[in-house]
Amino acid sequence: MSAALLVERLLPVERVTSFQSAAVGDEVLLGLLQTARLAPSANNKQIWWFSLIREAALIAAAAQRAGLTECAAAPVLIAAQAAPGWIKRLHKEQPFFMIDVPIAMSHLSLAAREKDLAIEWVFPPEERGFQDLLGLEQGKRLVALGYCGRPAGTAPRPDVPKRVFTNEIEL
Repeated sequence: MSAALLVERLLPVERVTSFQSAAVGDEVLLGLLQTARLAPSANNKQIWWFSLIREAALIAAAAQRAGLTECAAAPVLIAAQAAPGWIKRLHKEQPFFMIDVPIAMSHLSLAAREKDLAIEWVFPPEERGFQDLLGLEQGKRLVALGYCGRPAGTAPRPDVPKRVFTNEIEL
């Protein structure tokens, strides 16, 4: 199987332009969070937290603030957070959360796709403002917000770079 085919199957190229109003069940959301829990991380610390926000007014306000008004009707907002920390053998703090949290986010996205859900991730430009708006814990870094639900409409992403994959993967 070619790498291009694998990437094409795993990652959607379209963005969500609207969400269905149907709620996402607790069992489904807990299953998604379980996949994130299994993601690898530096020194196996798993420094991420995912907060689920279901209050429609907060989701709409966050979407407005992020400039994603098309996501305002998403039934769930996932706040991906991290606690920056030390890796003792390196004797210094590194921004491992910038790698670890996106790996866990990719696990969430792939599991969501398997359940016919979509997550539209956005990286908030003003971390503190979103933390205050959503009532998130201040001691953690807000890495991303994911608007989650069943997509009602999609559109091509206008700025997806064209890449050519030449590697072959044998399965």
